[in-house]
Amino acid sequence: LTGNFEEVRYWVNATLLILNKSATNSIANRAGTVLHCYLQWFFVSSQKTLFSLLSINKIAAAMGDVESAIYSMLFSFRFSFYAGENLSLLLNSFCELLRTMKRDKEAAKIALIHVTMIESLIGTKSNAFDVFG
Repeated sequence: LTGNFEEVRYWVNATLLILNKSATNSIANRAGTVLHCYLQWFFVSSQKTLFSLLSINKIAAAMGDVESAIYSMLFSFRFSFYAGENLSLLLNSFCELLRTMKRDKEAAKIALIHVTMIESLIGTKSNAFDVFG
């Protein structure tokens, strides 16, 4: 697949078809999150990727798959940044999400990196680190 974007697009679309036809479960949620975050965004807008991730978040939350819901929301915030979302609103959203991530330290580390980046861009400090202290 190296360098052949048409072939990658074909396999991404094929995988999306398989995931859409499969039963909704945590494995499909996580596979969809990875597919949208790391492959599909090469071919579609950040906004479309964002909506796909929010859809996964909604499904995962409804079925009680907390880990998939957290990761899909975390990555949807990343694509909100790429799509030009208001940075102050995005910072507040990350801080709210961090409150739900106390148990998932690895995801929290990713979110804190984003918080630090946004804080430096807008020149303000949030209380994000207070959540863990």
